[in-house]
Amino acid sequence: MIPVIALILLWLILLCLINPNHFTSPDSWVYLRMAMFRYGWDSTFPVGYPGLIAAVSTLTGISGLWASKLVNGLAVVAFGWLWSKRVSRLTATLMTSVFLMGQCLRMAAYTWSETVFLVLLVEWYGRIAGIAHRLMVMRLSG
Repeated sequence: MIPVIALILLWLILLCLINPNHFTSPDSWVYLRMAMFRYGWDSTFPVGYPGLIAAVSTLTGISGLWASKLVNGLAVVAFGWLWSKRVSRLTATLMTSVFLMGQCLRMAAYTWSETVFLVLLVEWYGRIAGIAHRLMVMRLSG
């Protein structure tokens, strides 16, 4: 799984370096301004993603733009690591390799909250499905 994650991170870095605007959009700039405390909270956007950008930027000393890319990369790493604890290595590698698909890679390259949101959503689903499975096993066995 490490080669897949390394390949995803390498692609993210290369895409962000060769793209003239580093994969930013008008929404990206709102997130970045919120993260760098240059813009008040906009209720249209979730506060968690700019908070993660601000924390990573503060802890690493890198700009908000590159901190946002690091946040998305760390979300992909967390996705692979968390699922490797739950399923086989092959399954976790295949699940993580979804981020190599064009649209998923593009989404992760942009300064958008979708990558973090999808990782949290799939993690939440995995936890709920695990609880439901355990309850069903308990019900059938007892």
